[in-house]
Amino acid sequence: MNAETLALGVQTTVVGLGVVFVVLLLLMFVTGWLNQIVESLSAPKPPAGGSGGQPAPAPQAVAAP
Repeated sequence: MNAETLALGVQTTVVGLGVVFVVLLLLMFVTGWLNQIVESLSAPKPPAGGSGGQPAPAPQAVAAP
């Protein structure tokens, strides 16, 4: 085995590892983006009629006798 063959093997290994990590990063961003889309589509919608953005009143505590 000569030095030229060894250098070509190392270069191929480094390029291959680089491609794998770039594709993994790309997949990570794509799945995160799709997750945000799905969450925004499945978020509960506010009621259509007149709540005016006001929260529901808190339940009153029952006094003990």
